[in-house]
Amino acid sequence: MNYLLSIISNLEILPYNYDVSRLAGKIIRDTSRYVGFADAAIAATAVVNDAELFTLNKKDFQDIKGIHFFIL
Repeated sequence: MNYLLSIISNLEILPYNYDVSRLAGKIIRDTSRYVGFADAAIAATAVVNDAELFTLNKKDFQDIKGIHFFIL
């Protein structure tokens, strides 16, 4: 457990706010293929905060405009 805490303690928790929710709705509406709410919220959070997205499911986000992926 201490190992996990040492890893996540360096991460910043980004808020889900009005700007994020508004963009998430636009992503759901405007993306050509189906994007679920959770993925839209994750993508919108990354875009609004100008953050790189780290995911093992890159295909779920590749059609979303403004996404930048964290590359290992």
